[in-house]
Order: sequence, then structure tokens, then C-alpha cells
Amino acid sequence: MSTPADRSVSAPGPAEDDDAVAALAVDLRAAGYSVAAIEALWERGAAESSTHPGAALRRGHRVPALRALDHVAPDERDLATLVRCFVLGMPVASADLAVALRTLGLDRAAGLGLVRIADDRAVPLMDLRPYAFADAAGAGEWWIASDPGELATGGPLPEEYVLGVGGASMTLSGLLLQRPTATTFDLGTGWGLLHE
Repeated sequence: MSTPADRSVSAPGPAEDDDAVAALAVDLRAAGYSVAAIEALWERGAAESSTHPGAALRRGHRVPALRALDHVAPDERDLATLVRCFVLGMPVASADLAVALRTLGLDRAAGLGLVRIADDRAVPLMDLRPYAFADAAGAGEWWIASDPGELATGGPLPEEYVLGVGGASMTLSGLLLQRPTATTFDLGTGWGLLHE
């Protein structure tokens, strides 16, 4: 499949955004795009290497993770494509991403600003990854989108950069006293990770 690099995609309206996000969620669930599934990929990769892929990624090195993704089972191809694209920030074959995002489709993925289609490649424009959490209501998992990090961009971050979830965010989240409140005043607390 070949797509012109300069192809334009019109911005979706609010109802289309909601439908597209719902379709994206269907695809992420179908691929098993979860913290546990990604950790399982890294554990298998660690068994074949002297370097744990997850630990290497936290240090800014993605080669062990890329090697781990080269040895996935056929039923994990969609998961591997999503991880390569949205966790590692690597372009993937448009055809592979079209299969992984079969409900959403490439046009709507581009319309949401997730990727840019360049010839036969899908170039990630966002970091999109699962995060596990536990709060007063129980345990759960979210997919959180942010701007691609330095690992993906290969350079310094721009001034208007939207930071993803990092170690400091997770530590702060774990220290919060979680109790219901009638009103909350939020003053300069960042991009909203700790909001409900």
C-alpha cells in the first residue's frame, strides 16, 4: 500500500473524535495493549539477552526492546506493532498498523494526530502507552497520550512539550491521600495526571 507523503487529512469534529477514540480503544484492547502484556514481552526478551528491555528503555536505550519485538508469536504481531510505534517511537509499515488498528483505520489515526502517513510508513506523532494504577476505587489501567520523548525524537524537547507519565509522577501519585472532596482548587499542578 502506498500513500502520498503530502496527503492531507481533515480534522475530525467532536462527534467523530469520540467515535474514533472509541474505535481506538477497541483496537488497543483487541491487541492486548496492556502493561502486563508489554512486561511479558520484555521478560521474554530479557531471557534471550543480558539486558532487560524494560530497564534499558528507562535508561533511554531501545535496542534490547527492538530485539525482543523481533521474536514475538504470530498472535502478538498487533501488540508488537503498537509497541514499536507508540512506546518506542519508531515508524512502522502502514500495512502493519492498518491491521493493528483495523477498527480505527489509518485515516482516522492520522486525523486524531497519532501518526503521519509517509509513503508506506506510519510515523508516530504521539507516545501512547498503558499505565496501571490503584486508587481508592480499586486497580485499573489507562492509556495515556503525550508528546514523543527524546528517545523517539532524537533531540531536545520543545518548549510546549506535553510530558508523559514518568517516575516522579508515579511517586507523587502514590503519596496522595485519596479521599473524595466536594471541590478542588488546582493551581499550577502540571498537565493533569492527578486529576479525576
